[in-house]
Order: sequence, then C-alpha cells, then structure tokens
Amino acid sequence: MKRLAIALVGNYGYLNQILTTVKSVLWHHQAVDIYILNPDIPQEVFAQLNQRLATSNHCIHNVKVDMNELAGTASSFERILNVVYAEFMIPELVDEQRVLYLDSDVIVDGDLTPLFKMLEPTDMLLAAKERISDIEQQFNSGVMLMNADRWRQEKLGQQLLTYARDHREELRNGDQTVANNY
Repeated sequence: MKRLAIALVGNYGYLNQILTTVKSVLWHHQAVDIYILNPDIPQEVFAQLNQRLATSNHCIHNVKVDMNELAGTASSFERILNVVYAEFMIPELVDEQRVLYLDSDVIVDGDLTPLFKMLEPTDMLLAAKERISDIEQQFNSGVMLMNADRWRQEKLGQQLLTYARDHREELRNGDQTVANNY
C-alpha cells in the first residue's frame, strides 16, 4: 500500500482547525504522512498525536517554517496570515514526489488515493476549478496536488514567493491570487 503525503499550513492559533482536517483525512485512509508546516506549534503536540496513532500506519510530521522566509508577503485581508504562503515552500520542506496541499479548514469526506493517480509526470499540479469566482480560469488553491519534483526543479516555490512580495498590494485573496496570477 502506497502512503499518501498530505501537507497543511497554519499556526498554533489555528490548531483546532488543522486537527479537524487531520482527523477527516485519517478517517478515510490507512497509510498517510501528514506534514504540518508551522512556525509555532509545540513539538509536544506532535508527540501526543503520534502516540495516539502508534497502532496505526499514520504519521504526523512537525515541519517548522522560518517566518523570515515569508517576510514581505501579505494580503489585503487581515484574516489571511502570511504563514499561508508557506504552502509554496512545501516541495522544499517535504521530501516527497507528490504532495497534496489542503487548506486547514478542509473536511475530507472520501478516499483521496484516486486523485494522486491523476497527476501526470509532466504536470506541475492538479487543482479544482474555483466555483465562486467570476473569472472562469481561476482554480482553488486550497486543494492542490503538487508534483513536488517538478516544483523543486523549476524552483517554483521561490518564484511564487517573489511574486507575492512584488505584488502584495494587489493580492486580493492572498495565496489564491498568487497561485492563479503567476
């Protein structure tokens, strides 16, 4: 059985939402590595979670984000914290070929394995079309299956962070705008 690699991003203040997403993923899968990119969630939280999962085939990884790497990123909405831009760092911080990024407020209600099989080696990512945007060609950056190998080769994460810094006054929807406009 192939293990799935799933990444979430957040800070300690968003821990309840992160854990809700984690529980929904674990409920529907038998072997998952979940990487939580964060600047401030204590290691003890991860130790307790993994202790509870000791009899399962799951593992939750504490991936620290250096907030200095995200300096200069911002959004026009205060509700969007700059830690969300760490999603663009996933391929650099998570040593996997394919990683599914989920916003930390997503509830998984089924098996994600078929999604992983859809990503072609030449694809940069797979994402769902944004349904609430007036712009037809927008995709929802809250659920992105990344070809991490390609992202690393192209240094796409750094390019997206540079775009976020250079255009921060224009980022109506933060990371969503960056992902769609780059």
